[in-house]
Amino acid sequence: MLRFEDESGGRWYSESQDKYDNGDKYISVTLALSIVQSFELQNWFKKTSAGQIEKKSQAGLDRGALTHNIIENMTKGVSVDVPQEVKPAIDAYIALKEKHKIVSIPDGSEIVVYHTGYGYAGTVDQVGEFEGKKTIMDYKTGRHYSIKTGWQLAAYKYAYEHMTNSSNLGMVGIFLPNEEPAKVFKYQHYESCFIAFLCALYSFKMTYWNKLGNWKYLRTPLLEIHGQNTSHIKQT
Repeated sequence: MLRFEDESGGRWYSESQDKYDNGDKYISVTLALSIVQSFELQNWFKKTSAGQIEKKSQAGLDRGALTHNIIENMTKGVSVDVPQEVKPAIDAYIALKEKHKIVSIPDGSEIVVYHTGYGYAGTVDQVGEFEGKKTIMDYKTGRHYSIKTGWQLAAYKYAYEHMTNSSNLGMVGIFLPNEEPAKVFKYQHYESCFIAFLCALYSFKMTYWNKLGNWKYLRTPLLEIHGQNTSHIKQT
């Protein structure tokens, strides 16, 4: 599965070498969720200049990428040097790993998952054991922890289970900021989080349907999940 960005910066996954083959591509989980913005983030955009937004966003992306890369190498047993700029986050990860008995599984880092029923895909930070339970884990390094993390994790969870014919995976978000204490968010309402993700996915579809061309997932039914009775809802 290949990951690429289109001309507008949207992230997609595809089994085809041709990124312009709309019918074969899977929408990125994070791209679908980008259509949902909190009031706080909207206000920040209004009050912040374009230059500051770009500078702070890039700095956050760089720090996040570095933190993720170090954690990935650590899970593989690779010795790494930890720059001072991310040392608080990595120290917090090491402490949480011991406290919550986080155990890596072989090839459990940066796994690409996709759902052939709904047409989305994404990259999971880690699949492993958390407090003895097989769990989907995602590491966040921004200034704030977003409620959308649960929706993102649910998308990964059900895609992974769809691919592997497994079930009952846990979902955990691990917040590793530099400026404040790290936190762990354990989720239980899996289906509610997944429905929230599907709402974002379909909001994206409805907003950009005229740009999606012959994408075969454009009209995938929304509510046909987990055996729910949706006979009262007419879908066309």
